Amino acid sequence: IGHLLARSRRCIDEARSAVGLGVALECPIVRVFGFEIIGSEKRSSAITRIADRLRLVADHCRNSGVRLAVENAGSFSTASQLAELLDAIDHPQAAASYSIPVAISAGENPRDGVNVLGERLVIARVKDMHEGMPCALGEGEIDCRPGVEGLAERGFRGAVVFEYDRLWFPA
Repeated sequence: IGHLLARSRRCIDEARSAVGLGVALECPIVRVFGFEIIGSEKRSSAITRIADRLRLVADHCRNSGVRLAVENAGSFSTASQLAELLDAIDHPQAAASYSIPVAISAGENPRDGVNVLGERLVIARVKDMHEGMPCALGEGEIDCRPGVEGLAERGFRGAVVFEYDRLWFPA
């Protein structure tokens, strides 16, 4: 969800369009990112800016059958940072998508992250990499097991998505 004033409307319109596509496809969840706090912007101002825009998109989800899942990434890489943003959005249609590898790379124990997000968690994402290339789960350097175990311990009933981003690599 963009930073520049000229882009703010476009970012909201693009996210609303994604929600519309979700409705057309009967897809119950549309995933977005809060992403980056820009330059010298104060964290509190950035959270307000991003939350205000995401709230408008979440309002668009109302009565559509689609929920908005904000994923941890960028300036919101850990569950506690994502929870801070979700608290600011404060909307029943806003939920959490938790990328376990992103959390691990930010130094977070994913089992703790799953607990922090609790009932707001609707999607968990896993992947593995070996020497910078995507690979099958368990064949690389990313240990998603603690996060998946944390999901099982909580009785998680949402989607667990295996992310295999080989398409983004030239080979």
